[in-house]
Amino acid sequence: MRLLHLSDLHFETLPERLYVGVSSTLNRSWRELRVLDPDLVLVSGDLTSYGAWDQGQLRGVKRWLDSMDASYVALPGNHDLGASVDRGFKFPVIEYYESVEWSRTNFARVFEQQPVVSKLVGGVEVIAVALRDRDPDGALDQLEAVLSGSEGPALVAGHYPISPVRECGVLANFGSEGFIGSALERLRSLVLGSERVAAYLCGHVHAASVLPLSDRVLQFSAGALGPGPSCGWLIDFSDDRLSWDLVAGSGPQTFWSGEQLDGADPADYHLGPSSTWRGSISFVRRPRRSRLGT
Repeated sequence: MRLLHLSDLHFETLPERLYVGVSSTLNRSWRELRVLDPDLVLVSGDLTSYGAWDQGQLRGVKRWLDSMDASYVALPGNHDLGASVDRGFKFPVIEYYESVEWSRTNFARVFEQQPVVSKLVGGVEVIAVALRDRDPDGALDQLEAVLSGSEGPALVAGHYPISPVRECGVLANFGSEGFIGSALERLRSLVLGSERVAAYLCGHVHAASVLPLSDRVLQFSAGALGPGPSCGWLIDFSDDRLSWDLVAGSGPQTFWSGEQLDGADPADYHLGPSSTWRGSISFVRRPRRSRLGT
């Protein structure tokens, strides 16, 4: 199974206002990346810049995704589905919060999917989870049911990192905090508590990273394909091995300003050390225990 993990497209319909030129960047990037011939493209949120407020933005990015002529799973980020009432109050356009049930949100109306989407590709289950503060949509109950209801390896995807992706600078504190509240801890527990899960895939932070969450689960944060760093992960999964490569799009390779990095090298801060750009781990599937524990 070959999966292309992208994130943070920040698509805008014309005229672009937040990231001018992002549509051209996305089109060029996809022309370059499509030659990788993935079995599935996973886009881990922030499909738009202000789709949570403007349903037309979500319709526009869905047309763009459909035009890729590739199988894909897309989940919402805080710009597509406002994460909390507080952030919606502070940022009423880019993170508008919809105090309605899931089916009435702009994202659900346009993409016509549930908070949890599962897709089986080559024996690997890819599970995408949409989360809001306090989980009003019951997404974590659905995730628990999916993880316990099947066997075989699984990759779980969400928008927000489970653990910080950098030890200094802006990303030492910018991640899930202030977005999904207590839902973060239960998400972490479900991901690390399931022997099926080999990796957690996320976005949000506009940086590429590979981080061990435990002795058997890796966290991959993709960059931001539109505004930068324009990159993603190509993940190949066999019966007992997961391999990855960092792949570049055609947009800028940095996003955060130098004064936000606490003196770190901008390239390393956004893309991580080159030693992490390629690697592999073995993944041993343990037999499921019966109800009697045998």
